[in-house]
Amino acid sequence: MPVRKSSISLYPEIEKRITSRGGLSEVIRRDLARLYDLYERALRTVELSRQEICLLADVLPVVGFDMTAVRYLYIVLNEASYDAFYAKWEVDKEIFVKKISEFSLIHSLAIFDAVERYKLNDDGNVDKIEWYFKEF
Repeated sequence: MPVRKSSISLYPEIEKRITSRGGLSEVIRRDLARLYDLYERALRTVELSRQEICLLADVLPVVGFDMTAVRYLYIVLNEASYDAFYAKWEVDKEIFVKKISEFSLIHSLAIFDAVERYKLNDDGNVDKIEWYFKEF
């Protein structure tokens, strides 16, 4: 398959982790393909309603897309400061937080990825939001 050359900036510790696995370009291509495949597989097993997805699309940008938020998503979602989002989307907070608490780390990463892609490409168009959780 033809490739397009691109320039990227890496933190030294990330570059070291990559090059310990092989050539820079080869490892990045391979590992990103693996990662995106994992996200797709994880999302296939996530059952979220449209209202729950919309709630996540509203809350996650406020929370931030860092690993701490990913690891502790269910704790973050239980905070009272997000109660207005539960009311807006008519989602039962207790049931939703319990559901999210049962997801694995890869499920949470996949959810964050889907919301990030939605925000970058179709933010505000809730008619398209489910696509990011179902289509790959």
